[in-house]
Amino acid sequence: MKRKIFRLIMLLSLTIITYSAVLVLKWQKDNQEQIKILENLKSYKYVDTSILKENKSLIDFAKLQKENIDTVGWIHIANTQVDYPIVQSDDNNYYLNHAFNKTENASGAIFVDYRNNLEKLNKNTIIYGHACNNGLMFGSLKEILNNSTPPIIEIYTPTYNSKWQIFSAYYISKESYYLTTKFINTLSYQQFKEKITKRSLNNYHQDLTNINNILTLSTCKDNFSHRLVIHAKLIEKETF
Repeated sequence: MKRKIFRLIMLLSLTIITYSAVLVLKWQKDNQEQIKILENLKSYKYVDTSILKENKSLIDFAKLQKENIDTVGWIHIANTQVDYPIVQSDDNNYYLNHAFNKTENASGAIFVDYRNNLEKLNKNTIIYGHACNNGLMFGSLKEILNNSTPPIIEIYTPTYNSKWQIFSAYYISKESYYLTTKFINTLSYQQFKEKITKRSLNNYHQDLTNINNILTLSTCKDNFSHRLVIHAKLIEKETF
């Protein structure tokens, strides 16, 4: 009996080790594919702004949308690795495991909540991305917590360029409160702003009195049980 139990334990352990090894290899393969995809996307962002004419966008959205019709914007955050196109599906599941080119990939893509519209901003616009160990996608956002003067978040769309000032950053257990996109009245929105500001691990000394639009970045911290959340307020919007 003991020998059978021992064999069963050994078999179970071997199965777990094999399965884990397969997952690691797949994750590594997906990361390599993701790096190639993202490297190719750099060509869609103009470096020489002198070539810009009527369209002041720094991004070649026409080219991006030919590659993926789901493209709705681009996000850039200085001093991080975040410099990616933003896509949007009709749910918040598809781009969790699909790259920008729509191939299956565990590191996913950067995507905006299906309830939002980057062209007609909600009170709270939410953008998601995985926190890859190698810093890809939203994996470098944690660096923001180590800086008392956080970087400006830049969001580009086909019709405007915008800048957002971070006012709150924190870790939290998995919940949905901060994922609210619409509010029943001004008071509920004010209470929301106060709550997410108090959660911040750093005091960024930002006035929230006249904030009309919030940008929320959400990513995983560890084993999907906790989240890193960053909130920013709209400070500049140039339409064209």
